[in-house]
Amino acid sequence: MAAHPTGLEKLRGTFLKGRKKTRTEDISVPYRHGIMHGMDLGYDSKLVAAKTWATLFAVREWAIKAKEGELEPPEEVEERTLADIVEQEQRIRRISQRGEEWEPRGVVVGDDIPETGLPEDYPDGTPERAFVEFLVLWKQRNYGGMANELITRDGTTENPGKIRDQFTNLDLKSFRLVEVTDSSIVFTDITVELELEHSTGPVTKTKKVRVGTRQEDGESAILEDEDGTWTITNHIQLVAPE
Repeated sequence: MAAHPTGLEKLRGTFLKGRKKTRTEDISVPYRHGIMHGMDLGYDSKLVAAKTWATLFAVREWAIKAKEGELEPPEEVEERTLADIVEQEQRIRRISQRGEEWEPRGVVVGDDIPETGLPEDYPDGTPERAFVEFLVLWKQRNYGGMANELITRDGTTENPGKIRDQFTNLDLKSFRLVEVTDSSIVFTDITVELELEHSTGPVTKTKKVRVGTRQEDGESAILEDEDGTWTITNHIQLVAPE
């Protein structure tokens, strides 16, 4: 029962059952009120202890899922039709062909783009502009905006609470782009120098992050052919310890 949320609800009703009479016989259920108020004296057994620990473990798992917003059951995956399979195969071939024709832009920081600045200082629709937008939001401690800039593999945006937990201990004071390298048709690696403020004092870190394209369904997108957006695929690297 403890392994399922509905089971926890049933256990709650059982464990919190009223116990208004003193009992000395052994009990097999850890009645909270009976134990706490001295009504059930025969609770000192391995069976009661085991059930209590099992419930605590189950509650912990439930609490973790609740914090991550994972209590709702996943949506049912629709079965793929023959047309879906053919379309996917055609897209794979198209990506392969475009990948063979693709060449990196050869962006030089300091010449083609500024080392630091506002998003509008960078070309529209580029990975470096999307990255700078994220950094500016970080400087503003706008965790909701940061979450909206991060597209997950299932096509949803990140949880703002999760982003707050990851970034709140480091305030971004300034940044300087060091290198921008197009590694493939859908990925660009950006090296950045960060000036951060930690509770222990100022910190300077140099990090490399990967910016990639995402469609609404979370799949990689070839922006010249498909609707999509640039998003940081390994944002946690920005605050990861050295």
